[in-house]
Amino acid sequence: MEKLWSKFTAEQIVSILLIVPLPFILVWTAIASHFLVGRLEAIFLGSQLLQQDRRFIKNLGLFGTVVICGSVFLLCLTPEFSVRRGLAVQREIESMPQHLKRWLYPPFTALYIWLTALLLAGLVFGWR
Repeated sequence: MEKLWSKFTAEQIVSILLIVPLPFILVWTAIASHFLVGRLEAIFLGSQLLQQDRRFIKNLGLFGTVVICGSVFLLCLTPEFSVRRGLAVQREIESMPQHLKRWLYPPFTALYIWLTALLLAGLVFGWR
């Protein structure tokens, strides 16, 4: 067992730990977005950000639904900033049901954690 670990460098182990969960996180995010996009669009009818997203990514299919759900995630994550900038309406953010937040937050949080880990690994091991 010790010889097995000595064959792998720290960079290779970190690379494996970053690559293995990626497909699972992407599938999880796509499934959650597919089920939530209609309900979220119905809640955020007055959101300037979602209106722009709908026009821009209207025909992108599943990728478009992920982008729309990611936009809603960011609106809910930074409600004061979103309202102050006119990207969302306070009433809409407050009216988002708790059960939808429980479906929306975990996959996008996992994506941001994964991206942060990827950037940190790039800084530690250097860009090549």
